[in-house]
Amino acid sequence: MFSVSRLVNWSIVAVAIALVQPNNPLQTSVAFGALGYVVTQALVPRLQHSFIKIGLKGKDMSKRGDPIEIAESMGVIPAVTYMMLMFLLIPFIFFKYLVSFSSLSNDSQMTSNYSDQYSAVTNNRLFPHNKLSEFLSGLLSLQSITLLGLFDDLFDIRWRHKFFMPAIACVPLLIVYYVDFSVTSVVVPTFIQHKIIYGPQMISILNWAIRQGNHIVTYITGLSFSTLVTDYSVTTSDPLLLDLGIFYYAYMASISIFSPNAINILAGINGLEVGQSVVLAVIFLINDLCYLFSSSVSQAAYDSHLLSAIFIIPFIGVSFGLLKYNWYPAKVFVGDTYCYFSGMVFAVVGILGHFSKTLLIFLLPQIINFIYSAPQIFGPCAVP
Repeated sequence: MFSVSRLVNWSIVAVAIALVQPNNPLQTSVAFGALGYVVTQALVPRLQHSFIKIGLKGKDMSKRGDPIEIAESMGVIPAVTYMMLMFLLIPFIFFKYLVSFSSLSNDSQMTSNYSDQYSAVTNNRLFPHNKLSEFLSGLLSLQSITLLGLFDDLFDIRWRHKFFMPAIACVPLLIVYYVDFSVTSVVVPTFIQHKIIYGPQMISILNWAIRQGNHIVTYITGLSFSTLVTDYSVTTSDPLLLDLGIFYYAYMASISIFSPNAINILAGINGLEVGQSVVLAVIFLINDLCYLFSSSVSQAAYDSHLLSAIFIIPFIGVSFGLLKYNWYPAKVFVGDTYCYFSGMVFAVVGILGHFSKTLLIFLLPQIINFIYSAPQIFGPCAVP
């Protein structure tokens, strides 16, 4: 006999299957998000006792009375579920490119069309290899950070050793960004140009210093870290752009370091880690949808925010599945695995969606908490 919860789960699965549309990646990602919710909330209660048996457990000090031991590091379940779903999602994202040629009626048409198809592929006009590389680089970074989080849960790595490790996980993202996008310019706020005394002079000095740094890096590595003229036209009129060059990549690496650690620092209360991640993910999704349903957005911006939404929607699904058991009174702990995983998801969508600067605005509560916690993290005050 089916229980009500099981009936609801099967209903969600049925709706998700009905939503799968090969030619609509956004709708299909919603379907996969629903599947992620069902799978995660089904696996967590079934596997929590296995985690306790191998010693992955902790005492919940948030409950009254004697603290009981509950399963820890359960964040690995939504992380693995998410990545499996994202791999299965690849054919649906690129379906229209895989079947771009209609059924052919005779051999001569087949020969002609396949010749055209080969030409289109070699000229990078048929299949968006750059988008596939962005997608795979994002998944590779997420796999790396999930492994780091699991090691942290198993071996309790010290803060000074693990703090900068996410920068290694983001290397695939930065390489793909360098090859496919390479825009390193930022808009200089108008109040700096017109309201601050010696503002233009300071910008000129900063621009000169950045160019010297870029020249040194180019001399040593042979790599050029500057925005191409064909990417953006930099003018002296508003808006004024400042090309950060190599320092923009340092900024993106810093984002990849900060985001996972920020989620991990703002933790310790039932449902806080997953709850803040869900809120942030919904904000990210709203930002993406504003671009996707705008009539004035460019095709490049549309594609970037579509890729961001495809990453975010399944993440919301698996996070809700975990939140069901982590909300007060918590039945499981998420561990550092989920904190690192969720933070890297935000870094990935910020970089691949090309809104890494807007990302800082969304992470403002985490930034405030990081500043407040800095004395404990870096030594002057003891960590409680």
